Amino acid sequence: MRNLILPFILMLTFVFSCRENDIDEGLQQKNTSYDLYVAGRENNEACYWKNTIKTALTGGINYTTTNIFFDNNNLYILGFDVTALTDGINFSFWKNNIKYDVPTYLGISANTSTNQNFSMSNFFVKNGDLYIAGLMKNPSATSAQNLYQYCYWKNGVKTIVFEQNNYQTSASLYLFGNDVYVPLQNNITVSNTAPTTWDLGYYKNNTYHFVSTLSNFLNIHEDNGSLKLLVMDHNNQTVYYKDLLTGATSPSPSFISYSDYSYSLQTDSNDKYFVGREKYYKNNIQHSMYSASSNFKFLNDFKALDNNIYKILHTDDITGVNYNVYINDVIVQSALNTSNNINTEFLSLTVVPQ
Repeated sequence: MRNLILPFILMLTFVFSCRENDIDEGLQQKNTSYDLYVAGRENNEACYWKNTIKTALTGGINYTTTNIFFDNNNLYILGFDVTALTDGINFSFWKNNIKYDVPTYLGISANTSTNQNFSMSNFFVKNGDLYIAGLMKNPSATSAQNLYQYCYWKNGVKTIVFEQNNYQTSASLYLFGNDVYVPLQNNITVSNTAPTTWDLGYYKNNTYHFVSTLSNFLNIHEDNGSLKLLVMDHNNQTVYYKDLLTGATSPSPSFISYSDYSYSLQTDSNDKYFVGREKYYKNNIQHSMYSASSNFKFLNDFKALDNNIYKILHTDDITGVNYNVYINDVIVQSALNTSNNINTEFLSLTVVPQ
């Protein structure tokens, strides 16, 4: 049983079934001025659907997808080869259905069963610039202290943020204007006689800033010109914001708590959406992600645009893993699978003005 399918994790295989006439009518009623793109997998092949019409991705056999988005009228889809799960995942991406293997694009060694060379943490495009970030083996290590590098690549050009002695990191990369932020846990000390200790900090343009001890970062929320690091403090069992521009701290919304913290922020004009697994808050007003009687309880993706809600939910029970795509809680696309023949999946979506 799976609880939530996360962006960089991967899948099995699926069967597709839908009533296209009903779906087309739903799209016309709810989405007359936008195109809805859904990325996923069908018949062991990575693909996407534009308003329910399927396009197979070039070289997508044995691949699944994880992310889909537009930038500057270009369609980007990220995915990986599911047959290599035990040998080390190697990601590929498609730009307008032209496939690029990430290791080749970055000029680094691919992962194998004996060589885990690169672990991706971020993939996105902003204003036409393609960013990839992650931890890799240092090809020119000089000591045990710099065996690994956390790096990001902008249009294939590498920048090293920090180096360390192990192949584990919690770092992630965010852009705010022309500044690059990388929050992370570091200075980890493990002892058989004392509790594990660590620091929470962040790099801004490769300069390190300390935040707190025994704390984790949950997210960075960009909101009305401010950049707020969402911090989970294990010392006091609290969650709070630290403004990375002013240094000030402030409470997080009351529903983001130490026991229920997994919320991401989306903005739609002047509306703020905090999106969790089972519910979301629009301007601090709670909404259920699914109806109480529904078996579609597991969220794959969520977007808010022009006061409309687009989401993918799936089931996960003895009847199978089934998928629905919704616009304002109206089903517009479905994939029905049996428990022993899971062939079609919907994993992410994006919405684009026509």
